[in-house]
Parts: sequence; C-alpha cells; structure tokens
Amino acid sequence: SVLSERSVKRLAEYRDLWQLLSKLSHCSGVANGMNVSEMVIFLASNALLTLYGVLSGLLSYKNDLVQILLIVHSINCLILLAALCDFPHRAYTRIGSAFVEKLSAAMSSNKVLENEMKVFIAVAVANPPEISLGGFIVINRNMFVSILSMLATYLVVLAQFGFQD
Repeated sequence: SVLSERSVKRLAEYRDLWQLLSKLSHCSGVANGMNVSEMVIFLASNALLTLYGVLSGLLSYKNDLVQILLIVHSINCLILLAALCDFPHRAYTRIGSAFVEKLSAAMSSNKVLENEMKVFIAVAVANPPEISLGGFIVINRNMFVSILSMLATYLVVLAQFGFQD
C-alpha cells in the first residue's frame, strides 16, 4: 500500500511536470516565433527566387556555373526548411503520442493508480507539447507541405509572367 501511495504521488508529480512541459513548449514557440517566422520567410523566398532563376536559365539554354550554384542554393534552402519543420514534429510525436501510448499500455491493476494514470493520460492528451509560431501556426510536417505548395504556386505565377514574351 505504501508503494502504491508513492506511485500515485509520483504520477501526480509527473502529471504536473507534463503540464509544465506543455507550457514551456508553448512559451518557446511564442518566444522564438518571430525568429523562426523570419527564417521560414527568408528560406522560402530564397528557394522561390533561386528556383525561378534555375527555371529561367534552363529555358534560355544557359548551362553554366551560375545554374549549378542556384540549384545547390535552392536545395540547401529546401533542406533547411524541411529540417525546421521536421524537428518539432518528431519531438511532438516522440514525446506526445508515443508517451501516451506507452502509458496506456502500462495500466496497473491497482484502482487508485489506474485512476491517477487515466487522469495523467487525459492531461497529456489535452496538453500536447506542440511548438507553434506565436500561437498561430503549429510547426510540423504539414507546414512544410504547405510551404512547398505555396512555392510551386508562386513559381508557376512567376513563370507565366516572366515567359509571356
């Protein structure tokens, strides 16, 4: 019984720590929101302009060192964008959903401990450790896909305006 009381107290402490982790991940997104937003805009615009340079160079049959450098730069920007969106997503899935699944699998036969675990799981599901940009945009892989679709759309629009001659 003493062991189960300690386990219940420890689980309650872990629940409080989980809420603190969720709050800290939210605060880090708010604190770094402007920096990350500027970096995303900078990398996306660089990728767009260099891909436009590559496309216009290919259509004008210019194959030189500038084309190779533009290709390398655009690939570098896209890799950095992918990493910037993938790391928070992986942290969320490893800490959030994987942890809740392991905790659900470890349900105890002790009723008091089981109730405390249910409360902890409810808190963990309600407060996921998501990182967002100032509370507006959640950084994840879907954000990267949205950026890629935006780049493709703007690249088509630029190509239509640039190659009308």
